Amino acid sequence: MKKCFTIALLFTSLFGFSQSTFKPSTVFIENFCTEPDIIAHSTFTNNFNVTTLRFIRIQNTLSSQWTSAYCDCELCHSIDTDTADFFIAKGESCETSAHFYPANKKGLGVMQVKVFAPA
Repeated sequence: MKKCFTIALLFTSLFGFSQSTFKPSTVFIENFCTEPDIIAHSTFTNNFNVTTLRFIRIQNTLSSQWTSAYCDCELCHSIDTDTADFFIAKGESCETSAHFYPANKKGLGVMQVKVFAPA
C-alpha cells in the first residue's frame, strides 16, 4: 500500500458589505490513502440582509488526478458544480465542507469560496 502525504485546505472568504463570517478550516493528514475523501469543515454565519445566498468557488487548486466538491448549508454538490444558490436564515449558522478526493495519490488541495447575495 502506498504511503500518502496529503494536505487539504479550505480557505473561505466573503466579499461585500456585511459581517457574515466563515470560520475556515485546515486539514493536514499524513497516513495511508485508505479514505475515499478528505473533508475540511467550516462554519458560516449569515449576517446578510437576505436569506438566499450564492457560493462560487474562486480557487480550486488540486494535485494531478485529484477532484473536489463543496457542500453548502443545504446540500453537497458534484465535483463539476462551482456555483449554486442556497438558503440560510439571517443570523443563523451552518456547517459547510470541502471534500477532496485524492485517488490514492500524494498531493495538495486548496479551495477558496466566495459567498454573496445574488441580487
